[in-house]
Amino acid sequence: MNVASLQRQIKNGAYNFYWIAGLSMVTSIIIIFSTQPSFVVGLGVTQFMDITVHNLAATLPNPVLIHVLGLVLDFFLCSVFALCGYLAARAYRWAFIAGMLLYGLDAILTLVSTDFFGFGFHLFFLWFLFSGLQALNKLKEIPPDPNTNSFPPKKPGS
Repeated sequence: MNVASLQRQIKNGAYNFYWIAGLSMVTSIIIIFSTQPSFVVGLGVTQFMDITVHNLAATLPNPVLIHVLGLVLDFFLCSVFALCGYLAARAYRWAFIAGMLLYGLDAILTLVSTDFFGFGFHLFFLWFLFSGLQALNKLKEIPPDPNTNSFPPKKPGS
């Protein structure tokens, strides 16, 4: 595999963190504001939190504040995955690993809650994240060409 192909595979793998964050945020909005929460894809932890917020809000006369609080917490959790995507796309191995670890823990949560479709969804995305990490590992093994500005770029000060 050439360097350009590996770089593309890294970015494709890293961009899956954006899909996870985006789909989870959409799912959160649907769960919190629907009259009956239905099953959709996203992070298990945000779904659990959203169903809790939805049920709590149903008991309150003015549920707007609890809905907003739930969305703020969802946004924070989704931002963690978006940040992992941003850093992983810039070839930070630890961002891939940390994001995959968090997403793997979330997969366990979906499995424990017997959400087998959600667990399969997690495995599907974990495969693409792992593919990006594998490409990054292969790229790091390629010695840089001193005659070009090849990847990985030399860090400032090193």
